[in-house]
This record gives sequence, C-alpha cells and structure tokens, in this order.
Amino acid sequence: MVYHLFLILALALAITGPIASAAPLPEGTPDISAVPDCALSCVLNSLPSTGCGSDFVCICRSAEYNDNLVPCVQRQCPPDKAATTFHVLCGS
Repeated sequence: MVYHLFLILALALAITGPIASAAPLPEGTPDISAVPDCALSCVLNSLPSTGCGSDFVCICRSAEYNDNLVPCVQRQCPPDKAATTFHVLCGS
C-alpha cells in the first residue's frame, strides 16, 4: 500500500511533459524517495488541500497543507522521521 502511494506521488510530480522529453523536475521538487514510509500517506492525503499541483514552493507555503500534514506526520512517525519528512519536503 505504501509503495503504491509513493508511486502515485512520484508519478504526479514527474508529469512535466512527454516521457521522451526527459525534462527535469521543476526546481524545488523534493526527493520523495527520501520521505520516510511512515509519512507517505500523510503527504499524499495533504496534497489535494493545497491547489498547488506539483509546485512545492506553493505547497510548502500552504497553511492548509501544513495544518493537515504536521499533525498527521507527528502521529504516524517517531520524532526523527517526522523531522526528516519536513526537511525533505520543505527544507525545514
């Protein structure tokens, strides 16, 4: 299940054009593979509240995203994994 959620997020972030174009991900796109497994469902469930698509500058500034993500990650992950999640996604 977690793998499938990761795959969905990775695909959503990677869709920037035709596959053959090999276009890089938008600047500021985090390395989602570094998000701890315990936080993946929180990340995925919080994304729709932003209206930002894959723009992580916008996502990280979204009060709705943070209001949904932070308590979820704190419930699902030990403190070190929660800190890793926030650092990977938004650099804080």
